[in-house]
Amino acid sequence: MKNIQLGLILLGMLLISSATASEITGAFGVEFGATVDINNYKQVGIDGPYGQEFSFIPENPYGPLTDYSVFVTPQTHRAYQVSASAKFTSMKACRRVLSDLETSLEKKYDKTSKKIREDFGSTPKISFGKSSRTIEGICTASILKKRLKLIYTDKKLRELAGQEYQQLQQSNKQPNNDHDTSGL
Repeated sequence: MKNIQLGLILLGMLLISSATASEITGAFGVEFGATVDINNYKQVGIDGPYGQEFSFIPENPYGPLTDYSVFVTPQTHRAYQVSASAKFTSMKACRRVLSDLETSLEKKYDKTSKKIREDFGSTPKISFGKSSRTIEGICTASILKKRLKLIYTDKKLRELAGQEYQQLQQSNKQPNNDHDTSGL
């Protein structure tokens, strides 16, 4: 009987904790699926066979993060990913900021990673979200640069971006019916 009561209490606590977790809807004022007027932003890259990356300045930036980007589908310009990053002089400083982010984010979202490891040589990273919408944070290092990257992604919209990209590629592959007379 006590085992059943304990089980019911644990189940209730699990349901309460999952009910308090917020759905990931976007970040830094950008909502997933929202149409982005790309004329108001500067393009800074291309996300492989998906969409375009544009830099922006959020109304409420997060302290140490300095560079913000929104990724949009190539045809409909819908936001499918938002990223923010910062550069550091030491991996210790990067880990500290990532740990602060972890503490803030776990108050709002379902955490899917373990606590940031402090082992020498381990790559510090965090992850949140159990559906197609996720948040990942990671500290990377090269010889001269340590970088923190925080990425919010809607995986279903990213798939849509890939489909739109393929459609654009297909529409740009029109057969050339001109007869080549150059001899080359």
